[in-house]
Amino acid sequence: MRNSVLRPILIDWESHGKIALNVKVISTALILSLVSFPLIGMQFRASFKVFILISIVCVLAFVWTRPSSDR
Repeated sequence: MRNSVLRPILIDWESHGKIALNVKVISTALILSLVSFPLIGMQFRASFKVFILISIVCVLAFVWTRPSSDR
């Protein structure tokens, strides 16, 4: 809670269960960019790739179904 960047985000989440729209956009971009490289550039079994994709869709669905804060 001492971090000036993360503090407002954590306060929104803890007090109201909200995620700001800009945080949703940034987190989505980071998740997709960090996961896409290994899935595209490395060899994994198809079942593992499907599991990862389903997991990512669930995480993003959770993030985007939370209410947005007014910031």
